Amino acid sequence: MSNNICPLPWMSIETSPIGTARPCCLARESIKDQTGTDMQISKHGIIEMFDSLYMQQIRQTMLAGGKPETCKLCWDEEAVGRKSKRLSSIEKFRFTPDINTKPSLSFIDLKLGNQCNLKCRMCGSWSSSSWAEEEIALDGDNSRAAVWLAQGQWPNVSEKFWDDLEQVMPHILYMEITGGEPLMIKNHYRFLKQAVESGHSKHISIHYNTNGTLLPKQAMRDLWPHFKSVEMAFSIDDLNERFEYQRHPAKWDLVNHNMEQFWEHSKQHPNFTTQICCTVNMFNITNIQNVAYWIQSKPFDYVYLNLLHSDPVWSIKNLPDSVKQLVMSRIDLIKLSGDIRSQLVPILDFMHQPAEIALFTERKERIIKHDDFRKENFIAVFPELSELLC
Repeated sequence: MSNNICPLPWMSIETSPIGTARPCCLARESIKDQTGTDMQISKHGIIEMFDSLYMQQIRQTMLAGGKPETCKLCWDEEAVGRKSKRLSSIEKFRFTPDINTKPSLSFIDLKLGNQCNLKCRMCGSWSSSSWAEEEIALDGDNSRAAVWLAQGQWPNVSEKFWDDLEQVMPHILYMEITGGEPLMIKNHYRFLKQAVESGHSKHISIHYNTNGTLLPKQAMRDLWPHFKSVEMAFSIDDLNERFEYQRHPAKWDLVNHNMEQFWEHSKQHPNFTTQICCTVNMFNITNIQNVAYWIQSKPFDYVYLNLLHSDPVWSIKNLPDSVKQLVMSRIDLIKLSGDIRSQLVPILDFMHQPAEIALFTERKERIIKHDDFRKENFIAVFPELSELLC
């Protein structure tokens, strides 16, 4: 049996914020039809996409010992000793398919459009309607953002998707629900209600990624207690004014208040747990030790340090050597919990890869452009980092 097998092509599909789909959230390209054109959820639905020739070829390549090009990010992470999504999935689902395994859609990663109330610096119009609105204001209606803003409305107009989801509901074991901001997506609560009323919620585990700005009390009271498990992962990358700069226009005090409410909820409902999902990027890497101290002081059930890949401009790999040296001078691994330490070591190894110098100018231009629009000041919030970058 090939050691390049990943279970996800046999059990999973990921919907994108703009209405395409991929084998998983780290795949480099969307599922395509036989002409090489991206398939669309609103037209094809998730069942047809999961059964497509494209997905069949990925499975066959893995079984033959090959490494599908779309899976490159996992191979890159494994090359630096980091546990990739592929390896994590094998461990999580305790499932390694073979040539006799019949694909069954039991894990669905739902990025339900791009409706979002924040425009985080490391994000963009692909995943945030607020970002799209800002880019349209800056660049006009003919910008790429205008197209993505329209495409990101697919969960509100595609009944085929919701019909497919209801059809596979009896087989679903695990769902990841993100966005955009998933707690803003009203149609997903309708699906949860159907799962509760049909009794299928008992075998479904849900993982959310939320920005922490919303508190859906009705779901907490009437829906989530009926599921096998619900895990709420909070996207917290930094502290205080640094957090507010990176996740504009979120307010640090409000997010902390909401987390307290979720922790109280977890005391009453054993099926409910919380996670911290910290995306390590160029804005927070110089303060990552303090962020880790804060994480250790809070009652999160799980900690996940996510490594930013989606935009190389903000990748820690593409920082100047002077910033990388500052980071290493501040890291004291001995004072960190074993879980955080084990996740941070390969991230630091990744940081030390050669930087793409050509991105330095683009990074500065983008910071200034959006600072001017938002009336923010990168230099004031990150004085030390700005001196080394500029």
